[in-house]
Amino acid sequence: MQTRVDIKDFVNKIEQSFPTHEWKINNIHVWPILRLRLHFYLINFLENKPQKNAPQKKKKTVKSFLKEIYFVVHYISFLVSLKVAKKLFVGSDEHRIDYKKTRFNRFFDVFIEKKKLTSYAYLEYGFTTYKNQKNKQNIFFTRKALKGFNFLYSFKKQKSKIELDKFEVFEEFLKTNGFSSFLDINNKHHFESWFNDSFYVNYLFYKKVLFKIKPSEIYILCYYGEEIMALTAAANRLNIKTIEYQHGPQVDVHLAYGSWTNLPIKGFDVLPRIFWVWDSFSENVLQKWIRDNKNYSTRVVGNFWVNYFKEQHTVYPFKDFILYCVQPHPFTLEQLFTHNLLSCIKSSQFKWFIRLHPRQLNDKDLIVNFLKQHNVLEKVNIENATNDFLPELMANAKIHLTHYSGTTLEARDFGKKTVLLNKIGENCFADLIKEQSAFFIDPNNSEFCYSLNKFIQDVDK
Repeated sequence: MQTRVDIKDFVNKIEQSFPTHEWKINNIHVWPILRLRLHFYLINFLENKPQKNAPQKKKKTVKSFLKEIYFVVHYISFLVSLKVAKKLFVGSDEHRIDYKKTRFNRFFDVFIEKKKLTSYAYLEYGFTTYKNQKNKQNIFFTRKALKGFNFLYSFKKQKSKIELDKFEVFEEFLKTNGFSSFLDINNKHHFESWFNDSFYVNYLFYKKVLFKIKPSEIYILCYYGEEIMALTAAANRLNIKTIEYQHGPQVDVHLAYGSWTNLPIKGFDVLPRIFWVWDSFSENVLQKWIRDNKNYSTRVVGNFWVNYFKEQHTVYPFKDFILYCVQPHPFTLEQLFTHNLLSCIKSSQFKWFIRLHPRQLNDKDLIVNFLKQHNVLEKVNIENATNDFLPELMANAKIHLTHYSGTTLEARDFGKKTVLLNKIGENCFADLIKEQSAFFIDPNNSEFCYSLNKFIQDVDK
């Protein structure tokens, strides 16, 4: 196994060899959860060689018990505060930016403003910022309330209904192929325990929440987080319309979106029923499996944030720079900034704007020092590239570089060419390469700088 295409083929082989579409716990399909766990495990195994990571339970102390009581009180207060709304938006602070002195959800707040919605609510999951939220009066933060519900439910003992036919054979198959470490936390015993103690509790929590809000439609950003898959299952069981809005690349080798080969007749509980996508390329990826299952559908709606920003007609003080959108783990600094790429920055006549991914912000000083050590810091701009809005960067850049980020799609929206620096990008964006919106240039090749400069000249022509 050498590429993400190999990973896709391996997972598809599992789906064809085992009754994964029938695997359930408490009548909830569990294969999509295992599929995505295996997908990301194999990516790390292939690209990063992960260490074994067995689960560890935290010891209970008086202090932790008092904290649990605090969360219970918060849960009760949270439940009382919920209000009825026709539309429910589900996202996290990761989807927000600082815009017009607020934490602005660059997808949903645009949609709400355009449609002039009045009956709506937000569920904001995970760690979040509570200050200056746009439409804060309509936001309900779930993290503490969910912890309180989990603590209350821990006192209940419930027998589970397990339907995992041939799961032991599946485990042997993984061991035979050299992936036994995946089973450290995903063997039958551990997975059942996690499902009952975590996923199913989250599912019950969100059923209560949805019963109180009574939405007719739910809009989700990034459905494949396991907590949100529990919410999606609850919504589907309550016959609420579930819509996932595209937030990044949707390609065949991203197994949350592409290459489903063995679906139940009525669909998986934990998958949204409708996918709103940015473009026809993304839709085609989904349609390869959706066209055979009437429970799912797609709709091309465009990129709300990009279209909204185009209408603002802002003036940006920088022009004709090279925009490089770097990506976080599993990439090392040496992979992001190869010797050839550093040499090209050093000799370039253009300023390089190095845009950090949100998950790299804590590593900013490390990256700055790395570039300083290689004598290219004065040739780059990290501050504006990272803090300014991506649409205004795209609109004014000369070209765009990345490994395989979804920023490739946003560059295309602005008519900008992308240089892909990784074979994964070459596989992911084959359609864009075919239409000559994107091109692959290997940064490890000694001719990289010559090829890039020639590419820039061709773009100018």
